[in-house]
Amino acid sequence: MFVMFMSDKRLFGFVSKGERPAELSRAGNVIKVPESKAIAENARHVLDVFDRLISYKGPINDAINEGAAAIQRGAGQQATRENTYQRVQGAVAEELRETQ
Repeated sequence: MFVMFMSDKRLFGFVSKGERPAELSRAGNVIKVPESKAIAENARHVLDVFDRLISYKGPINDAINEGAAAIQRGAGQQATRENTYQRVQGAVAEELRETQ
C-alpha cells in the first residue's frame, strides 16, 4: 500500500528538482514544479505519519486491513488500492490536523 506514497515521493520529487523540468521540456513534457513539489511533500508527510501509526488501532490500520481483506475476497486490486490510498491519505490528514 505505502508503495504508492513512496512512488509519489520519489517520482514527483525527482522531476521537480534542479534542471530536470527544463531537461524534460526538451521532449515536450510540461512539469508543473510547484504542484509536483507539493505532491512529493504530501507523500513524505503521509509516509511519516503512516510509519508512526500503522501498528496502532485506528483509521490507518483499519484501511490497510480492510483493503487487504477486500483483495483476498476477490475485489479488484487497482480499485481497492486506490480506495485504500484515499482512505489512508484522509486519515493522515486528520491526524496532522489533530496534532497542529
